[in-house]
Amino acid sequence: MKHFRKTTTLIIATAGGSKGGKGMQENSLKTNIIKLRFLRNSQPQGREYTYYTPVEVSEGDIVEMETRGGIAKGTVTQINVPEEEIEPFKDKIKSIIGKVKEETPEDEDKPRKEAELKIGDESIYTEEEAKTLVECLGILQNTRGVGSFPCPRCGYNRMKDLVAKNALSRRADVYICSECGQEEAILDAAGKDPLPLNRWDMVIALAKEMKGW
Repeated sequence: MKHFRKTTTLIIATAGGSKGGKGMQENSLKTNIIKLRFLRNSQPQGREYTYYTPVEVSEGDIVEMETRGGIAKGTVTQINVPEEEIEPFKDKIKSIIGKVKEETPEDEDKPRKEAELKIGDESIYTEEEAKTLVECLGILQNTRGVGSFPCPRCGYNRMKDLVAKNALSRRADVYICSECGQEEAILDAAGKDPLPLNRWDMVIALAKEMKGW
């Protein structure tokens, strides 16, 4: 990551005095060097560490930085650290990644909103609602035979009449076709995300029917 090591000198503010009197000058030096303490369990811990910052920060801001153990967070304890203070070891100082964005109520609600997948401009069922729907089908499968219904996951008519000859889904208490069962197993083995229940063919079809699409 590029280090911004140049310091920026602010304009000297001069206060005019009376005629023949001396003006007062005040120097203020702004640098991109900060000190911070690492956060553990959301609390500052340990000693202060010195970093460069590519963005403007204030004392108390939460920032992120790369460490040997991955991305860590810290709280800024001092800004505008004098460059001469780090002169002996300035080549070893790293830069933070940036400030941590503060969560708003809208951000906190984002995971729930993202779970409500959309068809066109209309939201459909959440994962919890979709699971309830497909497990209701599972009850019917056990009473009427799975061959009476298409596969709830892919929508194809390839379910076998005998319950035991089909695959029991890893996502809900319902039977699916052998092909879909194999696909779920492969996704699990590869550590990949499963097909969300609210993207199953049965759930999408019900959503369209309920909303008259």
